[in-house]
Parts: sequence; C-alpha cells; structure tokens
Amino acid sequence: MAETLGTSGVGVSRSGTPDQDAGAPEWEEDLRATMRTSDDLFSQYEQTNDIDFLNEAIIETEKAFEECDPRNPGLEDVLNDWSAMLIVRYERLGDINDLEKAARIIEDVVRKSTAGSTTRINALGNLGNILWQRFERIGNLEDLQKAIKHGEAVLAATAQDDPDRAAMYSNLGVMFSARFERIGDLDDLQKAIKHTEAA
Repeated sequence: MAETLGTSGVGVSRSGTPDQDAGAPEWEEDLRATMRTSDDLFSQYEQTNDIDFLNEAIIETEKAFEECDPRNPGLEDVLNDWSAMLIVRYERLGDINDLEKAARIIEDVVRKSTAGSTTRINALGNLGNILWQRFERIGNLEDLQKAIKHGEAVLAATAQDDPDRAAMYSNLGVMFSARFERIGDLDDLQKAIKHTEAA
C-alpha cells in the first residue's frame, strides 16, 4: 500500500508465514484476507488511477472494521487505512462526506489510543491534516484552531533529528499564517515566520 496508508497488520502481520496463518483463529485469518484484498485493490488503483479499485478497497476496509474485534490491538491499523483511503478519494472527487467520515474515524483512533503512544501521535498528525483540509474547504475557524493544536502536539513529540520535522514546521507556518489572516493576531504572524524559517 502507499506510504500514506498503514501497512502494518491487523492483529498480526499480513505477511505472516503459513505456519502463523495455520495457528490463527478463523476470524483472524478472514480479517487478514480481507485486508490483503483491500491492499491489492488500492495498489491497483495507484497503478491504473481507476476509481472503481479505490471504491472497492474502501468497501473491503470497512468490511474489515466490521469484522474486527474491538479489543484487537490491530483495530487502529484498519481505521488508519480506512481514513487514509477516504482522504485519497476526497482529494480525487471532492466529496465532503469522505472528508467528514475520515475525520470521525481518526477521532475514534485518538480517543481509543494510549496517550503518548506512537499510534496516538500519528493519529493526531492525520487528524490535524484532515481538519486543515476541512478548514480550507469550509472555513470553520474551530477546525483551524484544532489543526494547529494537534500539529504542535505532534511536533513536540517528534525527535529533534527526525527529518519529518521540517514538513511539520512548514505546515504549522502555513496554519499560523492562515489564522493571522483570519484573526489579525500579530503573535500568529510571528509564529508563522518562526516556523517557516525553521522548516
């Protein structure tokens, strides 16, 4: 699957050995098979740009969510994949319903994940990006406020030598600039300049 979509397994690795597959519960084997199908469909979408493959991948991922035991630690992977695919379709077709659904799914991951965990941090980053896209589309200031809050939380939790920090600074610079244009607070302008220079 694409880098924007999680490739980790649901419950166990999707690339598990036949012996691992043989020892897995039947429901887990079915779930793994469903996610493999979803991955394959998404890969075909990337190769062909045929929206039908993306639609089918989303259907299969939603099916995996419905099959997944709520206590399964791999549930977050299913939700992350589902949300990411919806965002891909939103960016392709512009249907606001896909954006709204992606936001609800990632908000669920944030609620259920452990504070400070990698899952929580990644989910906050994804949610911040979704809220920014929704702000650009609708113009709701609350979405921008939350996007900045989540972006700052992710930046604070990211190692100083992480190469992704440059993009985080850049994104926050854009967000602070947008809030300055909306509200006129000079502090936001200063932060926009500071973050852009740090990128």
